[in-house]
Amino acid sequence: KIKGDIQKAKKLIEKLKKEKEFHRTSHKKLVYDNRRLNVTIKRLKKQCQIFEPTIEELKKKFKNEIKEKMMMKLEKDRHKARAQAAESLQEEAEKKLLAFKMSSNEIDQEINAITPKNIPYESTPFPPLEERNNPYTKNELSHCNFKSYSLKNSVNAHFNSISALAVHPFKDIIATGSD
Repeated sequence: KIKGDIQKAKKLIEKLKKEKEFHRTSHKKLVYDNRRLNVTIKRLKKQCQIFEPTIEELKKKFKNEIKEKMMMKLEKDRHKARAQAAESLQEEAEKKLLAFKMSSNEIDQEINAITPKNIPYESTPFPPLEERNNPYTKNELSHCNFKSYSLKNSVNAHFNSISALAVHPFKDIIATGSD
């Protein structure tokens, strides 16, 4: 019986040695994997630190682009509203013009109804220049006595110097002009 117990004890010791070896190799593998993962994590952290300023800059650019997009959309809406307002104003102006044309057509019809049809206005040609006579060429104009003129009224209408002067031939009127 002792031999059987010794055999059982040897088998149990071998089994325990195998389990111990298995756990030892598993532990070594886990420690190796843990070290490898720690090295990888440290390397990735360094890479992240390198890319962090770039990421922040890209975030700022993205925010600016979103703001610009919104501003462009607002500006587009503003221009669209202005265009619609301009179109409505144009439509109103066209309606008023159409109403004016209609009223001017009515006025033309009334004028045509009043004027006699037998007078050809457009068909009458002007006489040639040689046949035209100036009715005032034979008239003798009396010389004006400017000393007898006096100032009746003065209007401050010219901002610049006077560059033109005209005297009416029959009435006591003088007109001035400037730039």
